[in-house]
Amino acid sequence: ILLIAHADADVEGASATKVSMQTSTLSAVVARPQQLTSGAQVVAADLVSRLARASVDAGLEEGTAGELVSSLDNLLATDASALDGNATQAVGDSVSGAASHLSAALIRDSVAGEPPAELRSARLNVTAARHTPESIAGATMAGPGGRGTVGFPRGILEAHGAAAGGDVDLHLMSFGRNVHADPLGARPNATANGTNASEPTAAAGAAAGWDEAVLSTATVSVSLRASGSGRALRVAGLSEPVVIAIPFAGDPRAFSGADGATADLPATCQYWDVV
Repeated sequence: ILLIAHADADVEGASATKVSMQTSTLSAVVARPQQLTSGAQVVAADLVSRLARASVDAGLEEGTAGELVSSLDNLLATDASALDGNATQAVGDSVSGAASHLSAALIRDSVAGEPPAELRSARLNVTAARHTPESIAGATMAGPGGRGTVGFPRGILEAHGAAAGGDVDLHLMSFGRNVHADPLGARPNATANGTNASEPTAAAGAAAGWDEAVLSTATVSVSLRASGSGRALRVAGLSEPVVIAIPFAGDPRAFSGADGATADLPATCQYWDVV
């Protein structure tokens, strides 16, 4: 069924009605994620990405956004261990791309100053809003799905000068599982758990009796785009950092070690300790 739907999904330039019909079919097919084989996951993820991209131009009919999110949520619930390296990257790229396109579609007709558009599910949160450059600079805003915060320095758009003079689209997303390739995989001193050999490791924390699982969080994405063109506004050379606060639902008591100590929690970034 997925292959038939995929072959029929010539959605480039399609109307909002056709996008809605294809999305509804896809949502029904992936409703049982545990039944999706590795190949089916790749095909379904590619299809939902193309449908989300088409919706940026065609617009979203009532219910389409919810069904796209439902499909993405189900893809994030599949058995990722069945995927090889290429398939893992293909699914991750398609899922993150689909969420980005969907975020853009949500605010395609928005004006600066309107409340953010939000979509939430168990494994995916998308928040999008259109801002003036002045309302972005120095502001602290709610994170994706209203969880956590994102704080921008006053010079966030200085690198773009006059190019950022128009409105700016802020896209915030969080994913229930990692949708990105491990950037440390190619580093010469990378170890199996994704840290450098000279750095503290999660294994060392576990050996001391610390609970590693409570430190797992959603994967958060923050991007800024020019409202007119959709062009990504690269953030670089900041004198102050962008501060992203990511919440988690762990029990603070789980941070105590086997000996009852609560200080010096050996928390290390497993993937993105580099920019």
